[in-house]
Amino acid sequence: MKKFLTNDFFQAIENESKIDWIEKKVTWASIFIWDKILVCQRTKDEFMPWLVELPSWNVEMNESLIEWLVREVKEETWLNINCVYSYVWYFDYLSWSWKKARQFNFLVTCDEWNVLINPDEHESYYLIDLDTINDFNISEKTKEIIKISFAIKNGIH
Repeated sequence: MKKFLTNDFFQAIENESKIDWIEKKVTWASIFIWDKILVCQRTKDEFMPWLVELPSWNVEMNESLIEWLVREVKEETWLNINCVYSYVWYFDYLSWSWKKARQFNFLVTCDEWNVLINPDEHESYYLIDLDTINDFNISEKTKEIIKISFAIKNGIH
């Protein structure tokens, strides 16, 4: 797997989250497929049912952000990351368990496009672009990250 971000970079953003007293870390992946971004719809039994979001995962304490990102993209979508292109940005929020959480967002590419979502986590998936972003139940923060991801991708290609 290629990555344009160094190990020092990943360590720096993790250290910053410790300084900021972040109790929960979450990674999001902006995965481009045919010039669209993959989003997943939560099941009716999840917190915030039917919300459409970027594929995301809670980071375990014993793994780095990059290790977690690669493993969880595979577990949740059956896609293999072949490149981490960019760090999109982060935002902080209070989780449903009242923990201070930080959402780290990365722009990645995968080596195949046969998406198979985990039915325990998501009901369906969609490929969206900036013209269709408002057609789905997507939070404003997520829309902002998606728009930034498109801007970064357009600068890469």
